[in-house]
Amino acid sequence: MASRTGSPALHTSRKQQPSTAGASSARSSPKPAGTPPPPAAAAAASNAPQQPLPDLDQLLNLPIRVKVAAAGPGVAARDVEGSLFAVDSSFIVLAAAPAGSSAGAPAGAAAAAAAGAAGATAPKRTFHFLKTSTLESVTVLLRTADPSLPAPSTPLSFAHLPRTPADVSHAVSRALAAQARLAPAGVSADAQKLFDALARTLPVRWAGESIVVLDEVVVDKPYGIASVKGAKGSAERVERVRKMLEGIRNRLGLTTPQPAA
Repeated sequence: MASRTGSPALHTSRKQQPSTAGASSARSSPKPAGTPPPPAAAAAASNAPQQPLPDLDQLLNLPIRVKVAAAGPGVAARDVEGSLFAVDSSFIVLAAAPAGSSAGAPAGAAAAAAAGAAGATAPKRTFHFLKTSTLESVTVLLRTADPSLPAPSTPLSFAHLPRTPADVSHAVSRALAAQARLAPAGVSADAQKLFDALARTLPVRWAGESIVVLDEVVVDKPYGIASVKGAKGSAERVERVRKMLEGIRNRLGLTTPQPAA
């Protein structure tokens, strides 16, 4: 670094070095207006340290304006306004003010406060997710919290989230089982009701548009008594499923389907 700033001896030798006429003329001639700074100066300006961001945790629910750095030649730097809805080490979430109002305008804040006091429905918002690494500056527009947002101290419950690998595996299994119980596209809602009723007491699954019971009895469309079939040697189970199906249809008030002509 000392060699770049210049030692006294090197600085003196530059002063004593005779200059040519062309060099003297170049130093003495004024630069035209609008001349861009030399590359070294431009690099120094771009590498200038930015002002540290304020503690965003202390600005929750306050209307703020953030300056987002340019993301490339086609994406210029921009300002985004909104109430600070959430903060994380990696990103922030801004709840933009309703159309036609400014998040930082006193009038807009007063209107929001009046709406909150009157118990009016919270206005629709546009939420902006911004990386904290792209923020160049943060300006607080109003020191009054947005009343339409939940209080920063509102607790969030994570009790329903799986905490161990076993919990995750169990949750995935339940989700897959629930998905398998859903009827495929084109199957009527009545067929889904029949499937759910049978599933309360017997193992059932979908095979296309057919309901498979006990892995050997099949109930085809239109899911009536006559639609129950089974493999050889399963007559007893077929009769059992037919009786159950008849009782379920009567309980649900479903009419007996007519066989196709």
